[in-house]
Parts: sequence; structure tokens; C-alpha cells
Amino acid sequence: MIDPPSLPQHITAPGPVAAAEAVSDLPLLDYDSHSAAYIVASLRGLSQRELRVLDVHESQNADRSEIREHIAELTCDEPWIGYDTQDVEVIMRFLRKSGSAQAREVHAYERAHRDRAGIVSAADKRFITRPA
Repeated sequence: MIDPPSLPQHITAPGPVAAAEAVSDLPLLDYDSHSAAYIVASLRGLSQRELRVLDVHESQNADRSEIREHIAELTCDEPWIGYDTQDVEVIMRFLRKSGSAQAREVHAYERAHRDRAGIVSAADKRFITRPA
């Protein structure tokens, strides 16, 4: 198995979110003014850390079950630590060196979260054409 790309020094592995961040620091602008439907529709492209931040905020404020349930559905492990903070080029470079098992994991994660076409396509080709 190929090791995932190392994290740049300024990036740390995501840790638990102990308390909600200031409303101005939430990943969705004017979060508390939006309807549950709007927020749910906006969650898909967020990183795992951003989802955890919103879940903590939501639990300490309006505690809307529709939002919290959707966050729970989207919350999972990244394909490797720091994946959500890496740009497309870094992920693509890693995919070129990875086996099919890692490519399947990236493919599934991308389809469920950010759905970036280039990464989905590269991962798709990787696990079809390369053994695990």
C-alpha cells in the first residue's frame, strides 16, 4: 500500500471539535438565518471538520434533527488524514500511484461528498484498470 501524501507543516490532522466556533467562523455564511432545507442542501461539499463544527453548533443552538441527521449521514473518515485540505493536483498525483482499493475509497468518498468530476473519473479509471 502506498502511503498517503504527507501533510504540509501548516496543516494538522483534524481533531475533535470541543465547542462551537463563533457564528462568524462557521463554514456557511449567516448559518442561523437559513432554513433547515437550505442548510441540508449546502452540506455536501463541506469537509469532515466543517461538518463536525456545524454539528456542534447545531446541537448547542437550534438542534434541528433534520440537519443533524444529514450531517451524521455525511460524516465519515477521509480516505487519508488531511484529504479534505488537499487540492485536486495532490490527490490526482496520489491516485496515479495508488492501487485499486485506495482508488475505490477515494471514488466513494468523492461521490458522497464533493463530487469533483476529475477526481471521480481518475479514481474510476484507477480501480478498473489496476489490481488492488
